[in-house]
Amino acid sequence: MKKIILIAAMLLTFVSSSFAFVNKPAVFGIMLTDGIEIAKGKAAPNFLDEGGYRTNLALTFNSLVAFTPEFALHPAIGLDLRMFSYTEHHRDDFDISMAITLPIMARFYMTDIFFGELGPIFDINLFEAFSDGREWRKEKYQKAVYIGLNAELGLTFDFGLEIGFNYTHGFTNLYKDIDKFSYNRINFNIGYWFNYR
Repeated sequence: MKKIILIAAMLLTFVSSSFAFVNKPAVFGIMLTDGIEIAKGKAAPNFLDEGGYRTNLALTFNSLVAFTPEFALHPAIGLDLRMFSYTEHHRDDFDISMAITLPIMARFYMTDIFFGELGPIFDINLFEAFSDGREWRKEKYQKAVYIGLNAELGLTFDFGLEIGFNYTHGFTNLYKDIDKFSYNRINFNIGYWFNYR
């Protein structure tokens, strides 16, 4: 039994060193995320009638902590800005909100540049306000934290540039007094790792 475990450990070591994708224990970078947020649930506003979707923009500081060359933890912290505008009854309405975003992703490199990620995302709300074209009002019923699940596919190039597409499935309600109103997000990411190679 000991020989089998030893052979398996040697084989895993050989395989992991043969496909060295993350060559350092930790790398750091920045990422810009741009995408759309789609409301879902029984009480969700009909964004498709009003304007289609809410714009989602985030700037994050990222780290990549490698456990093996293929597997790493990808935590990040940043600012997330969401905006939505539409015209109703000849009046321009505008909604804006800002949150601290905390995604914590598990990353697996399938080739030396192609990866997949999966993990939770937490948005800690700072504020939300809306305007009816005449004055701004602060949203009173916004929840303090949203929780979602992120899935991403992307490419990391040798010189540190990274691009990816991700989908976020929101689990928690966005507002305290509105039942079953959550969100989904579809995003495009572009980032740069400063010390990737």
